[in-house]
Amino acid sequence: MPATIGGEIIAYDRERAFGFIVAQRGKRYFFHVSDLEGAAPFVRARVEFEPGRSRGRRHARHVRRVGARREEPDGRGEPTVAELRARARPGDAVIGGGEPELA
Repeated sequence: MPATIGGEIIAYDRERAFGFIVAQRGKRYFFHVSDLEGAAPFVRARVEFEPGRSRGRRHARHVRRVGARREEPDGRGEPTVAELRARARPGDAVIGGGEPELA
């Protein structure tokens, strides 16, 4: 089994179902909702993941949150990974040059 490393989600676009993690040593990794295991992501969440590469970029796989569950601002619980995957559209993953702007 590949080694896991820790990091923090620095950006997540719920509509496009992807985000970025900064690892403990400062490297940035892309992740897609299909890479998530367990609870849904949010900015500043601490995570563990298996680092890898995809299409020439750093890619976080098997992303797992570390720590407590949080509440959404409207008081509802956060969406489940299954709900996020249901919202994702084919081709939502970033392909090609540059990183998109995140909302």
